[in-house]
This record gives sequence, C-alpha cells and structure tokens, in this order.
Amino acid sequence: MEIRASERLTSLESYPFAMMDERVRKMREKGVDVIDFGVGSPKLGVPEAVREAFKRGVEEFKNCGYPTYEGMVEFRKAAAEYLRRRFGVVVEPESEVMSCAGTKELLFHLPEAFLNPGEYALVTTPGFAPSWRGVLFAEGRYYLLPINEENGYLPDIEAVPSDVLRRAKYIAVNYPNNPTGRVAPEDFYKKLLKFARQNNLFVVSDEAYIELYFGKNRPVSMLSLAKEGVISFFSLSKQSMMANYRIGFAAGDSRIIGALKKLKSNIDSGVANPIQYAATVALSDDKMMEKTRQYWKELIGIVVEALSKSGLDARMPEGTFYIWQKTPQGEDGISFAFRMLEECGIGVMPGEWLCAPSDKSGKNFVRIAVNEPREVVLEAAKRISSTKW
Repeated sequence: MEIRASERLTSLESYPFAMMDERVRKMREKGVDVIDFGVGSPKLGVPEAVREAFKRGVEEFKNCGYPTYEGMVEFRKAAAEYLRRRFGVVVEPESEVMSCAGTKELLFHLPEAFLNPGEYALVTTPGFAPSWRGVLFAEGRYYLLPINEENGYLPDIEAVPSDVLRRAKYIAVNYPNNPTGRVAPEDFYKKLLKFARQNNLFVVSDEAYIELYFGKNRPVSMLSLAKEGVISFFSLSKQSMMANYRIGFAAGDSRIIGALKKLKSNIDSGVANPIQYAATVALSDDKMMEKTRQYWKELIGIVVEALSKSGLDARMPEGTFYIWQKTPQGEDGISFAFRMLEECGIGVMPGEWLCAPSDKSGKNFVRIAVNEPREVVLEAAKRISSTKW
C-alpha cells in the first residue's frame, strides 16, 4: 500500500529549527558540548510564583473536563487588565480576547479563517515561518515584504502592487522583530494603519516580544492606536519564561476574534486550565516581567561584547533576545553558522533559513538566540571572544 503526504506538505522545506536541532543532536552524540543559540527557546527558568500557581491549578481543576476553546474567564480578564495596565488598551474580555496554545498556532491557522483560495496575505520576511506557511495551507497566496538594512527593517508597504492589494485580506507584522531585534516606532504603526484602511486590509500584529525591549521607552502596541481592523498576538513564552507551557492570547477586533474562536473550536480543545491559572499570575506581576527584561539585557550584553572582541561588528538589539549578527565579509550565514558550530561548539541560525522562499534578506546574517542561563552564556562568551573571525 502506498501512502503519500499531501502536496502542500511535501512542497515545504524542512522547518529551519528542526534542521538546526538535528545538526546539534549529531554533534552532541559525538561528545561535543554544544551550546544551542539557534532555536529561540528560553531556558532561563520559569519564575517560582508561576510554578507554584501551576501546582495550585492542578489541584483546583482536578475534577475538570475539557477546557473552553476561548480560554477561562479569569485568564481573559487578566489579559484584558494586563493590556489596560501596560499599554492603556481597553478590550472586552468576553468578545475581544481569546487564549491560544502559544502564538504559533494562531499565526498558522489565521489564514484558514480569512483567506479564500488565491487571496493574498502581506507578510514580512525574514521572520516566523508559520506566518507564510499557514497561508499556503489555507490555499492562499502571500506577498513578501522584505525587511533589511536598506529599509531600516521596516517594510516598504507602498511598494505592494495594486493587483495584489485588490486581492489581499490582511497585512502581518512583528515588532519587536524576530529575527532583527528592531522595535517599530509609533509613526510606522500610524502609517501602517492608514495604509490598511485605505486598502480594506486588517492588521495582524505579532507582539510576542513586546516586553523585551532595551531602550527607555516601552514598545507601542498596535492596539493602542486602533482596535477596529486590528488583532494583536501576545505570548508568555518570553516575558514569563513559559515556553514549555504553551500559552498566549490574542486581542482586538471582535469580528476577527470571533472568526478565530469558530475556527479553533474545530481544531483543538483549548489550553489546560492549570496552565491558564498560572498564566493569570504571570500577567499580573509587572515586577517579574521587569526582572526578566533586565536579566535578558545583561545576558545579551555579555554576548555582544564577546562578539565585538572576536572582530565582528556586533550591536545590541532594540528588543527581543536575538542578536542579528552580520557575517564576516565574503561569508554567508549558512557557512558562518556551521563554522561557529565546528569551531566554538555554538549553534546559531543562518539568517537565510529564517526567510520565506525566494527572499535572501538574511543571507549574510546569523541569528543568535541568547536563551540560556548566565553560566552557559558566560561559557559561550568565552568561546566566542577567544576566536577571531
């Protein structure tokens, strides 16, 4: 009997994180002590208050059945209060907030809720692959908006052809940006909102890293400018170290939220209640988020200093925990990433692997995810600084 995967699945390249995981695994099997700065998976330790809340939640919900599709009322209220407190955004917990198993699942599934075959989504690249791969699975089409040094890592939205705009449904952006570390200024969001309304598009704003910023001012949430025609995604994986728990939320226009709720009810059965219970604690603790931000700033600074000592032009990102590092002259990101792995025992992600097909914006970069505890970061810095590139 022959079993064939769908053309949509077989047409995809291997997921970039999986490719790096496999290479790191093989080196570790050979006895190499590899430090994995490739995959953006935080391992700095889940705060004690969150862990204790999770334990209480396990007991609290010991007799529960399936969780709700849209999330516990208490969690949605905590999310709404977080947005009000941190960004001055007012949302209705019942109709304008929903939980998700991390933002990845909603970014991937959103096109299924809104795109008909042949319709367009406008997405930035390099970036998070589910943003464009979800479009393909929905039988839609994506139009790529490259972000690079030349445009200051802000997409040239005016360059979108008119025939694409006529068939486009939404435009998706991500700031603070993975992988470049760029924080978008408020003026850009205003320009984006005007562009979207002129072209009957709604805006998808991935704000998973919004609490990880290293300047004086907190990044702007798109929702602080408008709620109509806007949906923003928030993750607790980074700001609260809850990556393994798989919890986040979306907020914004009730029409967009409503469509996603309907879709989600046909895909999964929601996030486990004890996890949501722990997340309500995390969302309510501003001091915890500030402590995490300062810790990450320190760790990233250690790596940036080591990269500079090694002869690279290294710069502190404006946000996220990624360093978007330019490669030595004459060397592309893939070869440099493999050389770092072989010579330093440090895994980093080639920038080209973070680009959508046909885009080469990240060709001469690597993304360094500073995702390990201090002692590991110090060891990585020692290895990097003792190497001359």
